[in-house]
Amino acid sequence: MKYAKAQIEKKGYKISDYFVSGQTFQVYREQTGVNLTELAKGLSYLKYALSNGIPVIVGVDDAPGSPSKKTDNNTDILSL
Repeated sequence: MKYAKAQIEKKGYKISDYFVSGQTFQVYREQTGVNLTELAKGLSYLKYALSNGIPVIVGVDDAPGSPSKKTDNNTDILSL
């Protein structure tokens, strides 16, 4: 996450805090699975941001739980 933030800052952007409405979309939870509404919103935002040169960070879940208490308790890896 530290490196992702540094890359975004080089482009003149700063990331929002976790769970900012309209910019953060939790499309999966271990307890409930995929939320198709959030998935559609997230894909729409990704397409908008990337087509306008706005960098994004995407959280990835590859194991149960999360190593960080500041995240959604699902995300393991954060990448651009």
